[in-house]
Amino acid sequence: MISKERLQPFQYFFDSEMINNISDTAIIKTFKRRDIIIDIGQDLNFIPLLLQGNIKVLREDSNGNDLLLYVLETGDTCAMSLTCCMAKSVSKIRAIADEDVTVIMIPIANMRLWFNTNESWRNFILQSYQARFDEMLETIDTLAFMKMDERLFKYLTDQV
Repeated sequence: MISKERLQPFQYFFDSEMINNISDTAIIKTFKRRDIIIDIGQDLNFIPLLLQGNIKVLREDSNGNDLLLYVLETGDTCAMSLTCCMAKSVSKIRAIADEDVTVIMIPIANMRLWFNTNESWRNFILQSYQARFDEMLETIDTLAFMKMDERLFKYLTDQV
């Protein structure tokens, strides 16, 4: 059981029923910097909610080269792992701790049940998808409509 105080980063996302559900069913795991949290080809039994730290989500090509898809921060969940769980498929991404992280692990059976029974959970999941979709559109727009010097300036500005 997770104390409700530990769920503070998610208090504004979820109603009290959902906070109670998470507190009763989830577990907390910690990972050190550079630990692999989710790997390509892995069966997923849990959905991560990031309680503390940053996680890089990567895709790998056939030559073993990594492409950074996005970075998860406190209060985020991984849209790609949600997709794998909903489709009952293996992971297509690798999630690596960018620093020491603490993660709430939600069993996938609960994730599916709550999606159908709890509006605050459903909204959280859909907002997570929307945030990643918006990031993807921004990347496509940058590649399609900006010159190299403009892209470099945007990248440096975003990093600051």
